[in-house]
Amino acid sequence: MPRQWTAWVGVSSCVVAGALMAVSQTAGRRARFLKEALEVAHLEDLAALASILPLVIAVTGRVCCSKPIKCEDGETEAPIVNATEQEHFLRQVPDGSWKHEKATVFNSTREVPWSLDDGSGVQLEVLNGREANNLPQDLTTIYDQYQPIGKTLFQSASDHIQGMRSLGVRRTERVLPVGTAVTAVGELTVGVPRPGS
Repeated sequence: MPRQWTAWVGVSSCVVAGALMAVSQTAGRRARFLKEALEVAHLEDLAALASILPLVIAVTGRVCCSKPIKCEDGETEAPIVNATEQEHFLRQVPDGSWKHEKATVFNSTREVPWSLDDGSGVQLEVLNGREANNLPQDLTTIYDQYQPIGKTLFQSASDHIQGMRSLGVRRTERVLPVGTAVTAVGELTVGVPRPGS
């Protein structure tokens, strides 16, 4: 076995080991963060924790929002709305067959001020909720529509020559609806009250 080939195998093994170690440390930090969270039974109990802030807590409540975003379906209101558009197409591969592919052409997440309410008379404002882990998977899909692209004979022939056929666009809207029960884990800090809150 050539000596140069052996050196590259060793270098690659070290790189892979380093990457796995970094992933493991990230997962470990996240697990420690969740393990250290103090579970708060009622939001009204938060005032008693003011002397030991900042603090990682876990709270459960329902999503409240005074000025929610109106969603695509016209009925749903939500403080967090994720909208995506994916273009679906066929691409001709070197052997002449066609492979189905998709590309995200638009992805936007909007958020307006919102809070958690557990019925105790106290609301807890949530900041940067759209940055929560696993949020995209936890949102409710309220709009999911595929629109095929109608083509003329000339456009179809042109696509065939270029080796790409556009099929259509899929639009999806996922939301965190007002009234949804959620458990939030995050850092509790004291904020400056805003006018009217």
